[in-house]
Amino acid sequence: MTAPPQPDHATALELERLRGELGRGLAEINGSLALLVLRSEQSDRQHAEHRAALARHDERLDVVDKRLGPLAGVADRLKAVERKVWMTAGGITALVTASEIGAVYLHH
Repeated sequence: MTAPPQPDHATALELERLRGELGRGLAEINGSLALLVLRSEQSDRQHAEHRAALARHDERLDVVDKRLGPLAGVADRLKAVERKVWMTAGGITALVTASEIGAVYLHH
């Protein structure tokens, strides 16, 4: 077997320059990948925190719904009573107004 030919000085320098560029490029890629992994881990933590907060809010809302369940019809009943009061007040006002008008005609 014959030994591989030795590169000349210019070829050796160019190979060394290419190795350096390749090393810097790989280091840059590794740094970018590390940054992406870090950001992904941060996003995963934030997502988990938001999911936990949402679960807590859902639990609180369930408690509020259970407490307000019996009171759900109160608003409708209150509106019905309010309507009757206004109708009654309107009727009383009409009666008072009619009696005042009648009193005016009787006095003239």
